[in-house]
Amino acid sequence: MPRGNYTIQRSCEEYGKIFTPPTLVSKYCCPACSKKAYKKRHIAKEKKTIRQALIRRIPSSKGYLTVKEAMLIYGISKDVLYRMIWQGSIPSYNFSVYTRTSY
Repeated sequence: MPRGNYTIQRSCEEYGKIFTPPTLVSKYCCPACSKKAYKKRHIAKEKKTIRQALIRRIPSSKGYLTVKEAMLIYGISKDVLYRMIWQGSIPSYNFSVYTRTSY
């Protein structure tokens, strides 16, 4: 099969730098970018595993969630969770000092 006289330009998925890939499936401009992306994926996978283990420890028979449990399940920060509670997006009840969300 004859080869054409053309080059393909791609954008590095890590930094957005424009580069000419050595293969058609190359996603990163250099090995350093590839290693950084691998480390990010690996760390994200570890965090997801830890989060899922913590979620499994929450008993399903509970009629409410604490703020920490809701943060784990919804995968959002405390500030965002409280904002959603104040906006009424998530039903909640205040049992003394601690706010708990119902599900």
